[in-house]
Amino acid sequence: MTGYSSQLESTTLLNATVVWGNEGAAQVGTGGNITVSVPATGEKFFRVNQY
Repeated sequence: MTGYSSQLESTTLLNATVVWGNEGAAQVGTGGNITVSVPATGEKFFRVNQY
């Protein structure tokens, strides 16, 4: 979304005390697609935080 920042976050475990870590820097929205490359280093779960 234009005017918002998006941050890709990851974790290796989904449990009651999950801790999310940033994958790279936040990306500023321009109204187009955003692409983030992440090295394949085992199993991870992802989410996008937008603010």
